[in-house]
Amino acid sequence: MTQSITRRAASLVILGAALLMGACASHATAETSSPQEFLAELYGHYEGKGAGAGLDYSKSDVLQRYFTPAMVAAIEADFDQAAAADEPPALNGDPFVGSQEWNVTRVDIAITKSTTPDATQAIVSIENMGSTSEVKLDLAQVEGTWKIADIDWGYDRLSAILVP
Repeated sequence: MTQSITRRAASLVILGAALLMGACASHATAETSSPQEFLAELYGHYEGKGAGAGLDYSKSDVLQRYFTPAMVAAIEADFDQAAAADEPPALNGDPFVGSQEWNVTRVDIAITKSTTPDATQAIVSIENMGSTSEVKLDLAQVEGTWKIADIDWGYDRLSAILVP
């Protein structure tokens, strides 16, 4: 009976180690993904998904996944100030598509060449409700993972609207 318990315990330890190694491997993959892969995953939540599909950027985990820590802090401060004043936040549309309403049918992502390995810019062409617009994203690597440092919608920048 003791031998049976020891085998089960050993099996559980081996299973746990295998799961931990798998989690570490997937984490390493996320850290080494390219800006193209990062943005393809992000915009995959929008393209061809129907009206209003996308990411809920009001959730902390979404903010932390896609934005640099400085931008997360600025967006959360905007939400907090708006709630305290019982007003809408300055960021009152989806930052990824630059619109309050969307039905994204096409996304094209172009990454510009960068002079530094930990920052770059992307130009995302979005066909939304029959018209095409461009969103420019400043990207930065944070602890090996690509994040959005700023967004330029052509008519305004995220960093500009979040200034208190």
